[in-house]
Amino acid sequence: MNTPSVLSVTLWLLLSGSVHAQNHAIAGKVRRANGRAAGSVLVAAIPHNGDWWTLGGVTRTRADGTFQITGLPAGDYALTATSSIDAATFIDKIRVPSQTRVEMRMGGVGKRLTGTATHPNGDPLRGRVTAARLSTFKGDLFVMETDEKGRFSAMLPPARYRVFSEGADGQAEVPADLQTGDVAVSLQLERVFHVTPPAVVDWIKRDAIPLRDDMRPLRRIVANARIVSLGEATHGTREFFE
Repeated sequence: MNTPSVLSVTLWLLLSGSVHAQNHAIAGKVRRANGRAAGSVLVAAIPHNGDWWTLGGVTRTRADGTFQITGLPAGDYALTATSSIDAATFIDKIRVPSQTRVEMRMGGVGKRLTGTATHPNGDPLRGRVTAARLSTFKGDLFVMETDEKGRFSAMLPPARYRVFSEGADGQAEVPADLQTGDVAVSLQLERVFHVTPPAVVDWIKRDAIPLRDDMRPLRRIVANARIVSLGEATHGTREFFE
């Protein structure tokens, strides 16, 4: 009889624990503004502890409005439901696994966001488009899917948004102000370098100014600005500072 090694048993325990740690789900039902079951609605779970654009899971509701998102680690999530018929809805916090069944009702008032998404060469993009609402909440990301011509549409709560999409050949992001009316946008992916071109590396090595304990080299760039935001987490936050 073969006896499993300590290493194989340890790996089995680690993998088993990892599977169980990811084995939570959020299930529930989505209703339209009139109370009827909402089929074919995109429901997204957004983790509170991830980057603001991270999606924990996405699914479509069945004809009876029910849905289930599986494979979620324990933690706090926001939940959104997006449709082209009724205004999207949002739950700001669900704790998994203690709260795993929810009921959502679509809003009655919204503004329509429409648009097209294309690859860098102009071909239609078949994939997801996400609208991130500019708000104080965590996780209010509303997910849409494009059709074979790259078109998408959704009814969203009146607000300002950043609309973005990405594919294997690039990414795109545009603003959309739905505070007062419907908006149409166009997203064309731009190439993203996953490997930094050597010319860029050479330029950084040649022109970079080290900022250790002395911030004076920034003086001529900052000038008389009263507020200066630095770092990756400040991207797309101009509206907050204004």
